[in-house]
Amino acid sequence: MGPPVILDIGTVNTRVGFGGRTAPECIFPTLVGEVNKQMVTPMVGQGEAKDYYIGKEVLDKRSLLKVRYPVEGAPKNFEDYEKIARHALREVGDSGKRLAIMEPTQSTKEMREKLVEFAMEDLGCEELWLMNSIPCSLFAAGRTTGVVLECSESASYVVPMLEGHTLSRSKWYRSDLSGMSVTNYMLKLLKENARLNRDIPPHLARLIKEKYTYTSTNVVDDDHVASTSPESLLRVYELPDGGSLEMYDERYRCLEYLFHPSIWTLSDKIPAVHKSVVKTITSCDERLQPKLFQNILACGGVSLSVGFKQRLQKEISTWLNGSGEGIQCKTKLKLNSTLKIIEPTSTEADQTVCTMAWRGASTLSKFSAYESMKITATDIKENGPGIAHRYVMVPPDKKVYY
Repeated sequence: MGPPVILDIGTVNTRVGFGGRTAPECIFPTLVGEVNKQMVTPMVGQGEAKDYYIGKEVLDKRSLLKVRYPVEGAPKNFEDYEKIARHALREVGDSGKRLAIMEPTQSTKEMREKLVEFAMEDLGCEELWLMNSIPCSLFAAGRTTGVVLECSESASYVVPMLEGHTLSRSKWYRSDLSGMSVTNYMLKLLKENARLNRDIPPHLARLIKEKYTYTSTNVVDDDHVASTSPESLLRVYELPDGGSLEMYDERYRCLEYLFHPSIWTLSDKIPAVHKSVVKTITSCDERLQPKLFQNILACGGVSLSVGFKQRLQKEISTWLNGSGEGIQCKTKLKLNSTLKIIEPTSTEADQTVCTMAWRGASTLSKFSAYESMKITATDIKENGPGIAHRYVMVPPDKKVYY
């Protein structure tokens, strides 16, 4: 019996490959482009015209397509979600009979059961595993205990784990600070500075952000450069319509939103990402806190920003050296001495797309215990989709987040 296919359909990218391997075989944008038939005239010899395109083809033909985004944290359009899944399976030449799907980070019972029905009924899966990106990312880093900061496109989560298990959901933290919010703030700055005078599609804005932005590790120094020699910061992005977009200090200012949300929201109710990490860790048992502070993992697309992990460590360290509300002085010094942001081994793909969750699921599939986590077609036939809750990595959440 061959290895299962690991399928991670994210908000921005889809990763697919066989379990036991070090990297996914295929990565493509999670996009569906519907053909605008009024704009496309079939040509002789062109073959049968397509009704839609998937992934990279959407970017190549975007001017002729109506682009849709099937996933925003969780699947929002299962018809398009199925198109993405089938395309992924074709890319690796597999039927999906043995399939591991990455479910939403904070999945509900309803969403989990819908995913099971989708895999079994629509895709014809016979053996299914439901994976979760939080524990899988930590496993990929070679840890079973730590705290995971997942900065994804749609939201941020901070989740503590102990010996391979997530702690109580009351200790989890969810925030709207995300890759999408950074992109929107970047566009706001560009428009305020008269560098952009029109709306651009989300996938294009995201490409600009990924190519030219970075996280400042010393804002005072970067501000000095921006005021004295702004040309050193200049980057020019060529737009598809032939125009161009110039970027200066917006390149690092947009990421400041993660560490100082009040610069845009004008509210202190949304804590910065580093404060969310500290708040989560300090809500755990005091005996566990040093272990968590020395095993902080940042993952998700935003974490790939140049300088992000260094800045995260700097901000947490500053907090421990400064206010550190609720922590005694001696404890703060002890915690600061053990503070460490994990730098796991990365693949070439990880330079542009975070594949940690996929790699963690792939590693897990090598162990014998993995087989005990599978859901079979017989299980579903005899017990219904609700049986899935017995086999998941993270217990279902009753609260609806999506």
